[in-house]
Amino acid sequence: MKLTVGFQQSIVMIVLIATQEKQEGLNIGVISSQMKIKESYLRKLASKLVKAQLLNSSRNRYSGYTLNKQPSEISLLDIFNAIEGEESFLSYTNTIQKTFSGLQEELVAEKMEEVLVLLNQAEIDYRKKLQTYTLEQLLSNEKGFPFTNWIELNK
Repeated sequence: MKLTVGFQQSIVMIVLIATQEKQEGLNIGVISSQMKIKESYLRKLASKLVKAQLLNSSRNRYSGYTLNKQPSEISLLDIFNAIEGEESFLSYTNTIQKTFSGLQEELVAEKMEEVLVLLNQAEIDYRKKLQTYTLEQLLSNEKGFPFTNWIELNK
């Protein structure tokens, strides 16, 4: 499995928002400027994060995106599910049965089932690991993650 760019970029976007001084809302222009990614694409990611209730979006004097939950309540799995969806990322194509049709079909089916069980367990383990790591952990270190005024920095 390959991590999508959107998942990785969403993590960075949430870190930017979480580290904004005074927890002011960050507008998409500031996020785009800092990440050097097109606003239209980031809006799509942000929309998914808002829909998953990880971010708030406001359109007032302090418009922009803010966290909707405490960093301790946002796991990497929450971000992954918001961007990639909660359905399995495994898909069964039936290719092996088509390829070996009529040739030891029972053995082929048995071995394919072993592979599918292994892949399914790997996905379960992957999701469990993402669930254990929170935004709070990502932001923590000995010196403390630096809060920055991204708005001023991108003027």
